[in-house]
Amino acid sequence: MITNIIMWSVFLIINIISYYQFKNEMKFKKNIAMGVTFPKDVQGSEEIKTILSKYGKLCKNITAVLLVLSIAGMFITDFSLSMIMWGIMFLLSISVINVVYGFCNIELKKLKEEKGWKITSGKTVEVDIKAFIEFKKPSVIYFLIPLIISVICLFLDKDMWIVHFTSIISEILMYLGAVYLYRRKSESFDENTELSKKLTQIRLNAWNKIWLMSAYTIALMSIEFLFLKNNPIILTILTVIIAVIMAVFAVGTEFYVRKLQEKLTENSENTWYKDEDDYWLFGTFYYNPNDSHLLANNRTGVNTTVNLAKPMGKVLIIVFAILIIFCPILVGSLALENKADIKLQISGEEISCNVISSKYKVEIADIEETELLEKLPKGLYRVAGSGMPDLYSGRFSAKDMNNLKLIVDPNTAPYILIKTKENIYYLFGSRDSEYTEQVYEQLHKAMTNE
Repeated sequence: MITNIIMWSVFLIINIISYYQFKNEMKFKKNIAMGVTFPKDVQGSEEIKTILSKYGKLCKNITAVLLVLSIAGMFITDFSLSMIMWGIMFLLSISVINVVYGFCNIELKKLKEEKGWKITSGKTVEVDIKAFIEFKKPSVIYFLIPLIISVICLFLDKDMWIVHFTSIISEILMYLGAVYLYRRKSESFDENTELSKKLTQIRLNAWNKIWLMSAYTIALMSIEFLFLKNNPIILTILTVIIAVIMAVFAVGTEFYVRKLQEKLTENSENTWYKDEDDYWLFGTFYYNPNDSHLLANNRTGVNTTVNLAKPMGKVLIIVFAILIIFCPILVGSLALENKADIKLQISGEEISCNVISSKYKVEIADIEETELLEKLPKGLYRVAGSGMPDLYSGRFSAKDMNNLKLIVDPNTAPYILIKTKENIYYLFGSRDSEYTEQVYEQLHKAMTNE
């Protein structure tokens, strides 16, 4: 029940953030609203306000429906069904909001064209950005600290090496992301080079802070697993708290930069301004054959995107789309596995236990001792694998059992504990208590040659 509430709470928060980001896009920053650039003197026109108001109300209504569905999802008692619904709703919410944004962008561009507000020719300003700003890479020292923390955790806690090794790789990727995923380009807005310098520095500082904060968040999670792996409830609660703090920081930084972009550019009186609308399809996708770079900074906020005019840009956007679509499919497959039949049997000279994604088998001749448990081992925690409400599978650890491989329904005792001559532990169980007891009796007879 707690897991289900957390899952739907995350969905609820995602939709609230999406709504406020949509509202923020409706405000002019650098002469841009909803991905469309307008001259300063027409930004308050009734035509623009009407279009923005229409799509703002539509987004508000959609978000209200999604929030009601989020709350309803918390009360679904069947966790597998809840996971499937969550995956579908996740994909639906992302798609619907972006489609609304795209239609608003199209309508505003049409208005701009009809009113003759589109720049067809004019003055071109070349700015030597190196003359007024130096694009410094973030210091590797700042990223070394969380990396060292995770390395220390790895040496102190080899049982959870997968977690700590993943943290190390992630922290390296955080540094590489900060350095190489940002387009070192001036945030030019108009002829005011001092304003461009200020806008560029604000964005660059925010970019580096988000990646650095992410690296320290990952290191904190390594420390969590080091000291709290035997307390799964506290571990889960703290992990959620840390993840929320990181999300608040990242989203807060994004909105803070947007606010500064809005404030610093609202009083510009220059007649020349930058208009790149033709290169931004639906206000979201960057397509510029004249740009030789793969990466492009989003025109507002902090994020970057790829140039779809480049072959690699097309590849990356297709991969990203596949990952988004794969997310609900993965959630659905996990939901099916959560309720899938656990096949426990003795066949020939071995005992085996398998579910959809996991299978273990042990030669009876290799078994040193076995025991029928009425409760799960004390201090049980997951190292790698599944820890769903109706299925534990994969590699776990417990008190006096560092190397424990299991497939069980945690709600259906008893469980067959096996210790091999190599000091490897297995814990097997089916979804039928009587059947598990029968298999244990068969195993006992096979071991004693009765």
